[in-house]
Amino acid sequence: MFIKYDGKKNILLNEPTIKDIEQAMNSSAERIKVLSDGKIFLEQDFVHTIIRSGARVFRIESRFVDKTGFKAMENILFSSYKNKSGQVKKAYVEAAIQVTPINLRNMGNIVRRICDINVDRVIFKVVNKEKMLTTTNDLKLMIDYCERQDKWSLTENIPLCIMDNYEYHVSEIYPHNSKKENKREECKDCFYKKECPGFEGMNVFPKKDGKPINQMQLDYQTK
Repeated sequence: MFIKYDGKKNILLNEPTIKDIEQAMNSSAERIKVLSDGKIFLEQDFVHTIIRSGARVFRIESRFVDKTGFKAMENILFSSYKNKSGQVKKAYVEAAIQVTPINLRNMGNIVRRICDINVDRVIFKVVNKEKMLTTTNDLKLMIDYCERQDKWSLTENIPLCIMDNYEYHVSEIYPHNSKKENKREECKDCFYKKECPGFEGMNVFPKKDGKPINQMQLDYQTK
């Protein structure tokens, strides 16, 4: 599947085979990003082959974060490749944690383990917006922990206006991640109404939260 990303043509491949990677490399794509729950990367030989075939960026995501995902990330980070200049490089690994009740109960341990593995980026993906308010403070604590470990982290599907002081960690502010979803009536006056994931899927939202942002507070520059 082709997508536009910062003006460049990139390919997203979901659970790819070696043949999928080779076909992508023969296209005009400038980057390949692999999406997986990690199961296909449990064998180190397959990981080496898929990286040598051209895959450089990986996003490991599953509903439940378990030893399968950890092992997959370790295997990918253990592998290396040579770039066009002959330099030895590591693949880029993004760990996406679905914010579910089960994962929330063990979120601290999950994030610590992911940081110990030394992934490049941590994603906190909210899948149930009805429970978003009760998770926001917990996620901010996890973001703080990632920063102390020198790991960049982002949220997905959380409106900017309830991520005060953490706006740079809302993935939708960056052009290639912006979403167009249904917004509340108040959202029409917000500066970030085009980028923000909004409140789609939420039946109730306290009026004291979620105030529109009426002036530019961010510069869209990715860390």
